[in-house]
Amino acid sequence: CSRTITISRPTFPEDRPKKSIDTANLNAEDIESLKKSDPFLYFSIPAVHKAAVHNREIDLPALHPDSHSSRVERRSRISFECHTDLLMEEFMEELSGLSNSNASDDALDAIMGSLTLMTDKEQ
Repeated sequence: CSRTITISRPTFPEDRPKKSIDTANLNAEDIESLKKSDPFLYFSIPAVHKAAVHNREIDLPALHPDSHSSRVERRSRISFECHTDLLMEEFMEELSGLSNSNASDDALDAIMGSLTLMTDKEQ
């Protein structure tokens, strides 16, 4: 008679406390330190994640929200995929704000350069 025994062991404790941070008083130096010490917590901050997805600098005032909680919970999985429609919508908004001038030509060149950079990264 053959008897099969199955043993399973969780890979992490289910009752571990969730790590979180209050972004209300973070400055640029704190952000850089957090990036090195806990990258998952760093990229769990919505303003940081948005800046990374859009290949932009972090908007420090966005770290200090007025209307909602400034407490951010650490995520263990973070996606950096951004749907093309969101990127195109952002670029179209930038284009609609341009007037006919040399400055708008420079801005258009910068936008097209960003689009080219994103296309190259996807390939």
